[in-house]
Amino acid sequence: MPSPYEKAKAARAPLVSIVIPCYKDNLKNEHTFQALFTLKGKTAYPNYEVIIISSEGSFAENCNRGIAAARGEYICLFNDDLVVV
Repeated sequence: MPSPYEKAKAARAPLVSIVIPCYKDNLKNEHTFQALFTLKGKTAYPNYEVIIISSEGSFAENCNRGIAAARGEYICLFNDDLVVV
């Protein structure tokens, strides 16, 4: 649970929407879990949401669906096989 300091810090930081497009069953893929794990473990920014879009659509269609669902002031497209270092 975030501390009051962390909540106040997050309130001042603009929301960033991180959109991760996947193809079909890639949610079960080890690379997708590794991407999420490193994103959470290596990201110090306090105010972000992660949107995972998984369908049979093309990469561009999935990106557009994720962007449409995003609430953030900024949008980051993040491939499901990336690892944050």
